[in-house]
Amino acid sequence: MAMPGNRRVVKYKEGQPLVELIRQPLYHMLEVQAATSQTLQFFSGVNPSNKLVTNLVTNGMLPTPHTFDIFGLSVVLEFGLNPDDWYRFYNNSFVNFKVSTKDYLTVPVHKIPASCGPVGIATTTKTDTTIFAVSNGWPAPGIWFPMDIDGISIHLPSNQDFSLTIQTLNTTAFTQAFKVWVYLDGILSQPVM
Repeated sequence: MAMPGNRRVVKYKEGQPLVELIRQPLYHMLEVQAATSQTLQFFSGVNPSNKLVTNLVTNGMLPTPHTFDIFGLSVVLEFGLNPDDWYRFYNNSFVNFKVSTKDYLTVPVHKIPASCGPVGIATTTKTDTTIFAVSNGWPAPGIWFPMDIDGISIHLPSNQDFSLTIQTLNTTAFTQAFKVWVYLDGILSQPVM
């Protein structure tokens, strides 16, 4: 069979199947409860049948022969969130990303930009102006927290476990439950056919 000419097709090693490279983030959504401190464990307990929740098919790892090169991370909160909950989440939470047992990132969530979502600036002389949607950073697809060093990515081979947790340390409960998405931005290698 002839190799497709319109794809970015590579071969890693002799005897392994051809793979193609695509720009495809790995993502997972979880719900923060209307409570105080809690731990959100992303990329575990995945349900591959709901593509709004995750695009992983295996808990905390990629199946053979898939691999992933991570270049960045973004965190997006549900739109229309109460601003008090937004501030409470961004100012009282931290992210931890691990490959196996090795820490690759531990940082407060307010350091991680949202790469999508509403944004706006309002000025008015009316006293009843209400802000109802906020975002962490300018929403643009190329804006994320960089996880590469000089273009060298964090490589996730097939069947390598990884985890991302967000720990909230808020002492005042959130006023409502809300959704949080995390995106690992990078390059996915997948079988050509």
